[in-house]
Amino acid sequence: MNVWRTNQKLFICSVCNRGFPRMSQLEEHKASHQLFKPFRCLECGKSFHQKTRLKTHQSVHTGERPFSCKICGKMFSRQDNCLRHERFHSGLKPHSCGQCGKSFTVLGNLKIHQEIHLQGR
Repeated sequence: MNVWRTNQKLFICSVCNRGFPRMSQLEEHKASHQLFKPFRCLECGKSFHQKTRLKTHQSVHTGERPFSCKICGKMFSRQDNCLRHERFHSGLKPHSCGQCGKSFTVLGNLKIHQEIHLQGR
C-alpha cells in the first residue's frame, strides 16, 4: 500500500499522540516539545524550533507574499493561509461537527462551534 497516497498516520508522537504519515514529519514535530529554540529572528528576537519556521516568520519583516490566490489574486506570505482563503471561493467546507454535522471552511471555526455543544451539557 502506498503511504504517500493514503495519508495514513503511521508514526505517532509519544508525547502528544499526534500522528504523521512520514517519519521525517514526526521527527520535525518532536522539536516542538523541546524548550530550546535554536533559530532566532535577528529582527525581533522571536525564536523557533525549526529553521523553516524562522524562514516563514521572516516574511513578516520583509513583507514578502509569494503565494497568490488562483481565483482573485490576493497575495499571502504563507501557503497554508492562501489555501485556506481559496476554500472560501470554492465553498469547500472540509471540517464537520461530529455531533450536528454542520461544516466549516476553517478548523478554528469548527472548534469554536464545538464549544457550544460542550456548554450545552
